[in-house]
Amino acid sequence: MMRFPDPPSWGLWAGLVGKGLIFAAIFLFAVTALSVFRKNETLSVRTFLGGVGCVVLAFGVHVFLLMTRQYEYSYVWENTSNDMPGMYRFSAAWAAQEGSFMLWTLTSAVFAAIVVFKTGQYRRVFIGVCAVVLIGLTAILAYESPFQLLQLSAEDRQLLAPGQSMIIPPDGRGLNPTLMNYWMVIHPWVIFIGFGSLLSLFAFAASASITKNHFDWVRAVRPFAIFSMIVLGVGLTMGGLWAYETLGWGGFWAWDPVENVSLVPFIATAVLVHGLFIQRNRKRWDRLNILLGLLPFVWFVYGTYLTRSGALTAVSVHSFAEMNEGAHGFLLALVLLSVAALIALSVRAFRAGDDSEPKVAGHRTFGMSVGLALLYGIGLMAAYGMSLPFLGALFGRPKQIVAEGAYNVVVAYPFVPLLLLMAFVPFLGWTKTAPERIKTIGNVFFVSVLVFGLSVLAIVKSGLTLEGFERMPANQLIVFYVLIFVCLFSIVANGYRTIERMRTKSGGVGAFITHAGVALLVLGLIVSRAFEKTAIDGVTMTQPARLALLPDKTYLATIEKLPSPEQMSDPNNRLEFLVKNSTGSGETVFRPNFYYEIQDGRATPISRPDIQRHALYDMYFVVGAPETEIESDITLEEGSEKTVGPFRIKYLERTRSGETGQKGTKFGARLLMNIADKDYDVHPEMEIGDSGPVMHPAELREIGVRVELKRLMADSGDATVSIVSPELIFPVQLFFKPMTGLVWVGAALMTIGGITSIVGLRRRG
Repeated sequence: MMRFPDPPSWGLWAGLVGKGLIFAAIFLFAVTALSVFRKNETLSVRTFLGGVGCVVLAFGVHVFLLMTRQYEYSYVWENTSNDMPGMYRFSAAWAAQEGSFMLWTLTSAVFAAIVVFKTGQYRRVFIGVCAVVLIGLTAILAYESPFQLLQLSAEDRQLLAPGQSMIIPPDGRGLNPTLMNYWMVIHPWVIFIGFGSLLSLFAFAASASITKNHFDWVRAVRPFAIFSMIVLGVGLTMGGLWAYETLGWGGFWAWDPVENVSLVPFIATAVLVHGLFIQRNRKRWDRLNILLGLLPFVWFVYGTYLTRSGALTAVSVHSFAEMNEGAHGFLLALVLLSVAALIALSVRAFRAGDDSEPKVAGHRTFGMSVGLALLYGIGLMAAYGMSLPFLGALFGRPKQIVAEGAYNVVVAYPFVPLLLLMAFVPFLGWTKTAPERIKTIGNVFFVSVLVFGLSVLAIVKSGLTLEGFERMPANQLIVFYVLIFVCLFSIVANGYRTIERMRTKSGGVGAFITHAGVALLVLGLIVSRAFEKTAIDGVTMTQPARLALLPDKTYLATIEKLPSPEQMSDPNNRLEFLVKNSTGSGETVFRPNFYYEIQDGRATPISRPDIQRHALYDMYFVVGAPETEIESDITLEEGSEKTVGPFRIKYLERTRSGETGQKGTKFGARLLMNIADKDYDVHPEMEIGDSGPVMHPAELREIGVRVELKRLMADSGDATVSIVSPELIFPVQLFFKPMTGLVWVGAALMTIGGITSIVGLRRRG
C-alpha cells in the first residue's frame, strides 16, 4: 500500500505560529479598545500597532506555507499544485475565501496604521473604532482560517501508517483555471487596498461625529478619500479588463451582482470626495459628510456579506462558497454593528451640527449637489440589483438578477444629466457665475458639437451603424449618439479647464483630469459595446467558418492543425486559426487558449480569447468546445416539414425492411432536405443488431454532413434525426470592438488625475 510521508515538523509549527498570530491580534485589538475606553492613548497606539504587526506576520506565514508547498493544509492543497508558476502560487494567497478575508484584514489594518499618525485630535476615537472592526475581522479569520490542516476521510486514513496522524499529499488540486491570469496577481491587491481604506474613512467620520468636531477632519481625510476613490476605480477597471481578456464574451462590464458590490462603495466614496470639497470651500455639508464618510464601509461590509452568504452562488462568476457557521455569525454581527453605528453616529452628527450655514447654496454648490444626487442614484440602482438574489433567498423565492440590458436602460436616465453637469459645473462660480464664463461654456459646447459631428461622420462612414445589411433602428442610434455627445462634452469641458488652470498656474487640475478620464473610459465602454460587430460559425479542417461582420468585412477562418488528445488537456494549449478577409486584402493568425480541465473524473472545457489590438479597434476571437452535431434531435411527424438552421427538412415516409423484432430488420425515414435551394433525398436507417440498434446514416458528401436516425416511434411514426459532421466542428466567434483603447487611456488619466490631486493637497498642507 502506498504510504504518504509525514509533514515536516517546521511546516506544522509554522501553521501553529500563524494561528497564534491571529489570536494575538484579537487580544491586542481588544486591549486597544479597552485602553481607548480608559483614555490611555499611548497604550492604545502601541497595542494597535502590535495587532497590525501580528496581522502582517500572519499573512507572511500564509504566503510561506503556499510557497513551500505545505499540502497538509487545506488551503494550500485546494489552491496550488506542483506545476503552478511562482506568481500564481503567490497569488493563491487571496484566491479563496480564507485568503480574501486575510487580504481584507491586512489592507484594513495596514492602511489604518498609516492613517493613524495623521488623525491628530481624533486619534483616540479613530483607533478605538478601527480596533473594534479589526476584532471582528480577525475573529472571522479564527474560523475561516488558512491554517486549517486537511480533514482526512476514512479512505484517506487507511493510508496512515501505525502511529501516523497526518500526511502531506505529493501534490495539490490546483487553482481555478479562470484565476490563472496575470490580472490575478495585480487586480485583487489593488481593489482590496481600496476596500481596506474604507475602514479608515469610516473611523474618521465616526471620530468627527463622536467628538462633535465636524470641520477639522476634512483637511486630514481628503487625501485618503481621494486615494480610496482612485484605487477603487482603478481596481474596478482592472476587473473589467480581466473579464474582457479571460471570459470570452467580448465585454468589460455586465452588472454582475458581485461587480456591483465593488461599484457601490466606489460611487459612495466618489460622492464623499466631492462632499468634502464642498465643505472645505463653502463650510456646508458638515453633517451630511459624516453620513457620506460612514456609508462606503457599510456598503462594502453589506456587499461582502452578500457574496459570502451563498446567496450569489448560482448567479455570479465571482461568488464564494458559504462560510463556516462561526465566521458567518461574526460577519453578520459586523454588518449589524456597522449599520447600527451608521444610524447612531449620523443621528448624533445631525443633532450636533452647526445651524449657521449660509442659506443660499450658490451656483456651483447647487450644481454639484444635483450631480452627486444623480451619481448616488446610480449607486442605489446597483445596490438594489445586487441585493435581489439575497432577498429572494431570504424569503424563499427563486434567485433573481437584473439583466445587463435593464441596467443599461435605467442608468441612462441619470447618466445623461450627470455628464452634462460634469461639463457645466467646473465653469460655475461658488455664488454667482460671471457672464464671460457663460460665454466660455458656449464656446466649449460649440467645440464639443464639432467633435461630435466628426465622430458621428466617422462612425457612419465606417459602417458601424449597420446591423448586418440593415441600418440600426433610429431610436437606438439616437440613444447612442446622446450618450456619446455627453461624454465628449464632458471630456472637452474638463480638458479646457485643465489647460486653463495650467496656464494660470493656479493648481487644482487633478479633479479635471480625473473627470476627463472617467468620461473617456465610459465613452470607450459605450462605443465598444454599442457598435461592436460579431459573427459566429463552425470551422472544420476542410470547411472554413464564414464570419460576416459588415457588408465589406467578411472573414474566412480556417484551423491550421488539429491538436492531439495530450495537447487538449494542456492548460497552455493554443489552437491556431488563420482569419482572412474574403476580399484577400489581409490575414491574421489568432491563437485562442483552449483545453479541457480534468477534475474529479470530469472534463470541463476552458476557453480564453485571443485579442489583436489596434489603435482604433480590437479584433477579438473566441473558440468553443468542438462537437460533431450540427443540428441535434430534430423530431418530425410523418408528412410534416421543419426548418432548422440552414436546412429545410420534410419527412416523406417511414420505411421497414425485414420482420419486426428480427435481427437484421431495418427501420428508416425517407426525408427530403433542402439547403441553399438544392434538394437532397436522404434515407437514414437503424438496424436491429446483437447488442442494440446499429446506425446507418445517410451521407451527403457534397455538403460534408450525414443524417442519423436517432429514434423512430412504432406507434406514431415520429422520427428524431440529427445532422452530423464527420469532422470535429469548432464553434468560433469573431468580434470587432471599436475604440476599446479609450478604456485604457481613460483609466490612466483617472489615475494621473487622482495622484495629482493628492500631491496638490499635500503641498498645500
